[in-house]
Amino acid sequence: MYALDTNSLSYFLKGRGRVGERLLAQPPAKVGLPSVVLYELAYGAARSQAPPDLKARLETLLRSLPILPFGEAEARAAARIRADLETAGKPISEPRPPAGPARRSRPRWSRACPCSS
Repeated sequence: MYALDTNSLSYFLKGRGRVGERLLAQPPAKVGLPSVVLYELAYGAARSQAPPDLKARLETLLRSLPILPFGEAEARAAARIRADLETAGKPISEPRPPAGPARRSRPRWSRACPCSS
């Protein structure tokens, strides 16, 4: 199962990068949307001045993806995975510089933890 993150879906909706190609190459049953990401996207859309067609594409996409719960087991598994990756020198995201413009990071695809399948 692939769990999509907010950046990946934003790139997909805006047609940036190769996210669309990678997303559409997956069987729909193997792609899900964590509930935390749904929250971030819904909040962003509510505050956005984006064109109505972009918001409509978001709603269409949200109807086509299963929403993955993010409960205690998922939170603990995610914390363990993140700590293990950081210990291995492979952090999930790079820290932003303390000053200056924020750098755009490439969207990352992540496998959902086994507890959410």
